[in-house]
Amino acid sequence: MRIRLTVFATIFLVTMTTVVAIAAAKCSDPRVRKEIRDLTDDERERYIYAVKKVYDEGWLDNLTENHFTSGANVHGVPVFFPWHRQFIWDYENLLRKVDSEITLPYWDWTLDAAKPPLSQVFHSNYMGGSGNPNQLNCLMNGPFRYWQVTTTVPHCLQRNFNMTQQFWGPDVLLEVQRNSQMYSDLQPLIENTIHAIIHLFIGGDMAQLISTNDPIFFLHHAMVDKVWYDWQLMGEDSKRFHEYNGIDRTRSNVTVNPTDPLPEYTHLSVSDVLNPMGDLLCYKYAESKSQRSALALFDRYNRGNPPQSQDEAVGIIASVLGYNPDAIDLSILTEEERTLKPHTGNPDWWNRQHNLDGDMVANSYEIATGILQQLNQLANYISPCVVQLAYVKAFGPRNPEDGVEPPPSGIGAGGVFQNTVNVATITGPPTVTISIGNVATIEDRQAEEVKTFGGIFATLSLDGGISATQQSLSNGISSTQPSW
Repeated sequence: MRIRLTVFATIFLVTMTTVVAIAAAKCSDPRVRKEIRDLTDDERERYIYAVKKVYDEGWLDNLTENHFTSGANVHGVPVFFPWHRQFIWDYENLLRKVDSEITLPYWDWTLDAAKPPLSQVFHSNYMGGSGNPNQLNCLMNGPFRYWQVTTTVPHCLQRNFNMTQQFWGPDVLLEVQRNSQMYSDLQPLIENTIHAIIHLFIGGDMAQLISTNDPIFFLHHAMVDKVWYDWQLMGEDSKRFHEYNGIDRTRSNVTVNPTDPLPEYTHLSVSDVLNPMGDLLCYKYAESKSQRSALALFDRYNRGNPPQSQDEAVGIIASVLGYNPDAIDLSILTEEERTLKPHTGNPDWWNRQHNLDGDMVANSYEIATGILQQLNQLANYISPCVVQLAYVKAFGPRNPEDGVEPPPSGIGAGGVFQNTVNVATITGPPTVTISIGNVATIEDRQAEEVKTFGGIFATLSLDGGISATQQSLSNGISSTQPSW
């Protein structure tokens, strides 16, 4: 495969300058959204304080309810990008009610693609790690530990990391963006695949339509928005800042138009949010080191001067990431860690919950897999995220996967779990009887069917072999027999 990114890179840089110049008349002082690891300690602490304040004031509950009820209107359809752009802008404005200097950071998950659980983002002084499997997967570490959220029913904020999951590296993402000639190419490809992969990796609340209960949702969607923003910059003459096309399956397969109303925002049309530096919005994204490292590596292949060894490839990447190339030792990685694996697809329940067409999802994964396989065939190729992993394993923090920290001041030892009873009575398919409590996983995955109960998903096997273990269903439900 020839990765033709030399011209692309030039267009990207020239277009960035052009867009800033065009937007200047409307948006003279744009907010700058940084990668969360590029924040100073003071900036990060102020950001976390504001996030907590938004939670304390109940504003987060309102946003989560809005995201939950919007459901099929804004997922699996072309308006997915524009609607979430406005949605996280609203969240950023709430943060700025607490601290007017704050901007929403993004989480560049391409850096963490090779082994996500080791990401610094999951350290206790950033977003915290996975939930505690012995406490309903409730988050018990990091700044948001012991949170209780209310949508759709009161429960602890939950995470349940999928420890075997990998993400896309910056190289795969760049190729996806470059090969997407139209908005209608990029939007479903991102939503169907990498957007879903991140949600499913974190699990818990993030794996449901109540995902906005988790502050990491907004870092993730800022990155998703940046993916779209960067693609817009790659176009010529700012045309992509006006481009919006595709088919809306929820409206009898009509062709969408920029003049379409933005769902749930009666006073806005899609065109109002296509340009982040237009009349309504006013922000831009700081450059990503991971993206620059992929461009630098691709440039060598494009000029017919590929790295002569993996050590040379590592040196190219490390210098862009700001690491001493001599300090990067790939030998500390397992063979599995050194090679990114293709993803097989989303669970059917996720596709149904998020209004995704199964055939379109399968096609999106096929495209991404093809790109990954072609990159892996290049001589002496190494993904930038693998170099990042080698650095993190050698020098980075060891993050708790399900660690427990003391409750913040003001929360007793029982925390949010004091009203929880770890009991669920299973009376056999196709009915579940739930005593007071919020725990039940129904195992035996054959002939499984996924149903919604209280807005939170559970799995019921229809052919017996059922045992009660753990998964959040609902809190405080007494003697209820939902029909499955």
